[in-house]
Amino acid sequence: LMLTACAGTSDLLPASQTLASSETQSDTANDPKAELRKATDYWGKQYASKQTDKMAALNYAKNLKALGDKRQAMLVLQDAMAIHQRDAEIAGELGRLAVEFDQLGLASHMLQIADVPEKPDWKVISARGTLLAKQGQHKAAIPYFERALSLAPNQPSIMNNLAMATAVCAALVKRPV
Repeated sequence: LMLTACAGTSDLLPASQTLASSETQSDTANDPKAELRKATDYWGKQYASKQTDKMAALNYAKNLKALGDKRQAMLVLQDAMAIHQRDAEIAGELGRLAVEFDQLGLASHMLQIADVPEKPDWKVISARGTLLAKQGQHKAAIPYFERALSLAPNQPSIMNNLAMATAVCAALVKRPV
């Protein structure tokens, strides 16, 4: 009798809407990238409405990168850098992406702008070491990795890169001429 009485009220959702609603919530819970996509959409709209906004550009690019759309992130950062030409934060993000895409000249220029002694960023410093290592300058890369490691102790990526650069240098010393 109580179920029949409840079914007659108009404030309850039809069964099909309740099912669809719970499926949507379940899909969001099962999809860890759902929130990231929402954030990317949000920042994309912010960026589209005001492309001169540094934070909108940076956040949009970072979210695109996290979603795996690194090429689009790079384009956003290049546009932002054209507007904010000496901005260390934008230069750091752009420089690190340029290293990934083997655009070494752009990477070098951007990472030099981004490496501000008053505000050291281990990611930028490590990227400078990675850039040198990619250019075969492993010995020159080591101080950058050591400096980055002093800012971010126990960071696995830095320890790995430092170990690799040191190993390459050791192998070059032992190799007969």
